Amino acid sequence: MGLDLTTYAMIVEQLSRGWISISGIVNTHFIGSYLLVKFGTDEQKQKYLPRMATGEIRAAFSLSEPELGSDVQAIKTRATKTGDGDTRSTARRCGHQRAALDAGVHAREDRSRR
Repeated sequence: MGLDLTTYAMIVEQLSRGWISISGIVNTHFIGSYLLVKFGTDEQKQKYLPRMATGEIRAAFSLSEPELGSDVQAIKTRATKTGDGDTRSTARRCGHQRAALDAGVHAREDRSRR
């Protein structure tokens, strides 16, 4: 739709007045698609975005690791670039990814940045 983030937030706020849980549903899908648009490869965008736009598939995420619950600052998963330009992650099994067919991993490359 080409809206700025402030307008998006105002729309979600108004929707939430009628049903507070809708913000969680809408925002998880938005976050997943936004990250895909911003950081995904062309191949990933072509594969997922059209199906996400029609509602055929939905974005979701699990903000958790076994030892830390949902404390984002304590996430231990790290990413390192390999010599061939790929990124390798230290991700381990997270509690809610059993149903996911495709999963993205969010990780830090620089431990000094918070």
